[in-house]
Amino acid sequence: QKTYIQLIQAGDRDGIMNLLTNKTVEDALLRRLRQKAQIYGRDITETGAAVITNPGNGKGQKISPDVVVDMYEQFVIPLTKEVEVDYLMKRLDGWQIPQDS
Repeated sequence: QKTYIQLIQAGDRDGIMNLLTNKTVEDALLRRLRQKAQIYGRDITETGAAVITNPGNGKGQKISPDVVVDMYEQFVIPLTKEVEVDYLMKRLDGWQIPQDS
C-alpha cells in the first residue's frame, strides 16, 4: 500500500501499471479463457449437445478460441489495467497522507 501511495504522489502511472501487472495471473487467465472458448464456443444441436466434428481443425466452433484470447490479451486486460491506474491516480484526491513520526 505504501508503494502505491508513493507512486500515486509521484504521478508515476508506469510504475503503478508495473506494480499491477502479474504476468503469471494473466497467463493463467488466458489459458482458462481458451479452454472456456473451446467448450462454450461450439455449435449446439437442437437437443443441446455440442457439435464436435473434428476438434483439431476448429470445425463446429462459432468463434475461434484464438480470437477470444487475442481480444482479451490486446484489449480487455490492458484496458482494465488502465482503468485501475486511473482510479488509483484519483484515489488520494483530497486525502492527507499522515507523516511518519
